[in-house]
Amino acid sequence: MTTLLRQARRSGFSAGVASAAVLYVSTKTYFWRVFEETAEQLPGAEPRVAASAAAEASEPLFSGAAERAWAARRWNEAVDVVFKPAVEALARRNL
Repeated sequence: MTTLLRQARRSGFSAGVASAAVLYVSTKTYFWRVFEETAEQLPGAEPRVAASAAAEASEPLFSGAAERAWAARRWNEAVDVVFKPAVEALARRNL
């Protein structure tokens, strides 16, 4: 009987967490959409740039091979720093 009650509580808790997460995300997106629409209607608001025009006007993040190599090296160093403890712990457990 207790296991059935625990399962019901866990299911209810999971359903509550999931519904709260969905409600939070939908409310957040709704508010941002309303804020954007309101900001566009204010006097002096700049016109919105289309997504395709913004994509054409953007520059590449790393323009040269040396910059890409530098960014890749820095990325790999950061990954090593972050995941080194986890890798060592897994290695100690022979996993």
